[in-house]
Amino acid sequence: MNISILETGKLPKTLENSFGNYTSMFLNLFNQLDISENITTYEITKNKFPDDLKSSDLWLITGSSFGVYDNLTWISDLIDLVKKINKKKIPLLGVCFGHQIIAEAMGGKVVKSPKGWGVGVHKYYRCLDTFLGEKIGKSFSGYASHQDQVIVPPESSITVYGSKFCPNSVLTYGDKDKPSAISIQ
Repeated sequence: MNISILETGKLPKTLENSFGNYTSMFLNLFNQLDISENITTYEITKNKFPDDLKSSDLWLITGSSFGVYDNLTWISDLIDLVKKINKKKIPLLGVCFGHQIIAEAMGGKVVKSPKGWGVGVHKYYRCLDTFLGEKIGKSFSGYASHQDQVIVPPESSITVYGSKFCPNSVLTYGDKDKPSAISIQ
C-alpha cells in the first residue's frame, strides 16, 4: 500500500525527541495494525506538495498547531489539494488539523471554540449507524488536545461520532458504508 502523509506541522522538540515526528508515529501505528506500507511524506508547511495524486492509495493529513483559518498560502493550497483528492475519490484520512482542513475544504466551518481547550481523555458517542460505527461500537474514548473544531459539518459529510464538547468529532464523506474520506478530531 502506498501511503502519502501530508505533514502540516511539527511537534515541540521535547515531544518529538520522545515520540518521533508525525510520520514516525503513524508508521508505528501502521506497524501495530500489521499494515504493509510504502510511506512518502510531504512537508506541506514548507510548500512541498505532491505532483501525482494517483501515486498514493491513501492520503493522510496530520495535526498541526496552525488553524485552518490562518492566512497562510500553504493552507489555501492544501484546501485546493483536498478538493482534488476528494474529486478523484482517492481515500483520505484527516486527524486533528487534518479533520478540520477536510471539513473546511468541503464547505464546513471551523472556528476556535468558545468552549476553550479540550484536553485529556474524552468520550465520543455514535450519532448514526454506519459500517464504521458498527466496527467501533456505541462509544469510544480517546485523547483530545484541541481548541479548534468543526462547528458546521459540510453537507457532503456524515457525523458518525460526537460529544457535548465536540459534536462533530468523527466525519465521513461519500457513501455512508464505504466512505472516500474519514476524519477524526
